[in-house]
Amino acid sequence: MTREATEVKVDQTYYKGNLSRVFYLDSSIGPREASDLLAADQLVSSVDGLSVATIQPDDHSRSEVAHNLEGVPHMIFKSGVRILEVRKEQLLVWGTPVGSIDCGVYEIGRRGMKRIQSVTTITRIHRSHHGFVLFGQCPPNNDDIALTSFGTHEADGVVSAITTKDNRYLFFEKLERTYFRYYVGKDGFEEWAPIDLEPEEKPIAILRLHCQPVLLSRGTKGCRFRSLGSEPCRFDLNKNWSGCVEHFSVSPDEESLALIVRPSKAQPNYREIYLNGECIFQGEFLAEEGNFVWAEHGSMCGLFITSLPSDGGRIPMVVTPTVQLQFPSDKMLREFLVDDTGRVAATIVDNGDFCTPTVYDRIHTAVPLAWNLHFSQDGSVGYNSIQLSCVLHTSDETEMA
Repeated sequence: MTREATEVKVDQTYYKGNLSRVFYLDSSIGPREASDLLAADQLVSSVDGLSVATIQPDDHSRSEVAHNLEGVPHMIFKSGVRILEVRKEQLLVWGTPVGSIDCGVYEIGRRGMKRIQSVTTITRIHRSHHGFVLFGQCPPNNDDIALTSFGTHEADGVVSAITTKDNRYLFFEKLERTYFRYYVGKDGFEEWAPIDLEPEEKPIAILRLHCQPVLLSRGTKGCRFRSLGSEPCRFDLNKNWSGCVEHFSVSPDEESLALIVRPSKAQPNYREIYLNGECIFQGEFLAEEGNFVWAEHGSMCGLFITSLPSDGGRIPMVVTPTVQLQFPSDKMLREFLVDDTGRVAATIVDNGDFCTPTVYDRIHTAVPLAWNLHFSQDGSVGYNSIQLSCVLHTSDETEMA
């Protein structure tokens, strides 16, 4: 059954949009099982929510990579499969196909399946807005490797790697006592250069901002960012941040930078949030690295935090430059979106039994499970959900009217 045949136009008093049945799960998979599959990279949606793949066990303790990609065959693997990426016409998986002893990364498309790289163990995956870099070990000697869309190279000293908006990969590597930064692109290694460190300066991470690499380091006076390119950044990066830069995030267009700073000599849980050098929130709160969410065009950023008021309570909230939105402490905020004005555009809140998507002030029907909240290219807000073992895609187009 095609997606077009199962698409329903929604035109109700409170929102306009589309509701599509995109994939049928095995009848044994309920909301709890689906949630576990999501956490294990065994139920994965494409960015637009219209392509879905999952791992379904068969009667012989094997795993079928099932999906709704038209013209793409279903493949059988041994147990322990991970889905790395789903696109409209292909998917990437890691595992061992039935009939083979070669564990690795495989591409499954309309022409069948081909092995990209033998990988016995995945050690880490660095994901960014524009793709991912997979780190693992390959046979026969379990050498450390980094896998990109341009191939594989040794990664014994690689500290980090990110995918950039110009479809390259920025690597940060330590060889003996020297740190290097370089790009990997279609022509191989590019702009390889050592990083000159000052006395007592210790590098933490490298990022890409305003089309050039930027180093985050720690020195005797605290943390700081400094450009490694020839052009100055478009806002002041030269400030020494007293204390520790705990987390940071660069916008998809690589024009903005958000960070969480824990100043020295402050209370243990006191932190400050900065966007492009300006403080947008301060207080006692907890936050994690993956809690940054950028607006569609990268001009605004939201951050999910847990505020710690003096009465000893905990208040979940989303902070942007213009909004501080609180949520009930007995519910879990699964996902949220921020628009270009700093408003919280959409949320998925889980009360333990049902997930309730909300788009601006419009509360959608509660469902057993919802995920993949996103802005579509046409400006609508979409998400995936599960009802009666069916994966749905909902698109709210009200703001487009």
